Amino acid sequence: MPVDRSNYYHPSFLPLRDKIRERGAYSPFAYVQFQTQEGHGHHLMVGDGGDNLLAMGDSVEDIGEQLVAALAACSESKHKGHGRTHDPGQFRAAFAEAMDQLMSTPYDTDYLYQRWLEAMHRKWGGHIPAAVIMPLEDQWRLVVPNAMGDPEFFDVRPGVFDDMPMPDGDNSVEAPLGSYVKLTPEQREFRKMLRGKENGYAHT
Repeated sequence: MPVDRSNYYHPSFLPLRDKIRERGAYSPFAYVQFQTQEGHGHHLMVGDGGDNLLAMGDSVEDIGEQLVAALAACSESKHKGHGRTHDPGQFRAAFAEAMDQLMSTPYDTDYLYQRWLEAMHRKWGGHIPAAVIMPLEDQWRLVVPNAMGDPEFFDVRPGVFDDMPMPDGDNSVEAPLGSYVKLTPEQREFRKMLRGKENGYAHT
């Protein structure tokens, strides 16, 4: 099934995405895959990180037929007992999905996006946020990571957060990033009911 990429990439990655020389199906990172409704899947590498079968002379139909051949060779005795016997309807569906994937998948972009996410995870010690509201210098400021994962700071329009008190020793405790708001006993009980946790703080 095609991936909806209308809101797929992290916003901080978008400036880099526009600079990628996308080769589509001819990318050395190209592949096709098919998965049944039960979750049994087959994966065929079109590129090996250096070469690409299409660039070496295969046609897209050749790739589709190779994926179908993998399904046809599959049975309950294959894959250490995890194989399945596929029917002709799945052969047709796998061939059609291979054609669609080869024609529509930005393989270079997806590969580099995955590498970017891994680098950002190391840099941030977890998932890179799209934006963070932080209290800095006695005012709320917007922190947005740039394409390199470095934080950039922006002023917030006056009045936007007037109803949000600045954290202090009476209403919160300091955290590695941001602060934790102290909850009332009623809020703690409600939080426990929703999340099954007894933590008395909620991260802002």
